Amino acid sequence: MAISAADNRSITPDVRPVVAELDQFVTRAEVVAAFRRAKGEGEIRLSQGPDLAVAAVPVDPVKIGWTRPAVIASIRVVVMRNPGNALIERHSNAIQYVFALDGAMETYVESKGGWRLDCYGRGDTADLEDRWHVVPRGLWHMSDAPGRRYWACVGLHSASPVNDEYKPIYSDPTPIVPSMSTD
Repeated sequence: MAISAADNRSITPDVRPVVAELDQFVTRAEVVAAFRRAKGEGEIRLSQGPDLAVAAVPVDPVKIGWTRPAVIASIRVVVMRNPGNALIERHSNAIQYVFALDGAMETYVESKGGWRLDCYGRGDTADLEDRWHVVPRGLWHMSDAPGRRYWACVGLHSASPVNDEYKPIYSDPTPIVPSMSTD
């Protein structure tokens, strides 16, 4: 089954203007360069810590030219090693906007009907749905980039500090993969 940007249902009409504004910002050459430098730092951390699954490198939004702290208050480049950790996360005080820095990604999001899978980052640069994913405040979620050893994404959050909460995937009575929904 082919997966397209239409398989990402996270960009709703109410968040589309924010995502469009963020997209114009993060695709500027100097901003992408800052994210790539942070990714390099994260890769070094992972190579020096063989037991680490994730390295999050903060990027100061003001230092890279962001001027709207009411929209985005913190940014971090997250570098993961596959297989990633077996944790799901939520941010009780922040909306999370995820920019696919390294290509194809999948984000599982808990919804009323079970776990929903959104796919993005597959290369259609004309579609916001193919570059971005939005996780509303307080929803459990997990991102992955199947098949890649190291991969990175940029997490832009509406709060600083971000209240990160984690729990093992298997502590949830509903396993992620078997209970996918299409809502």
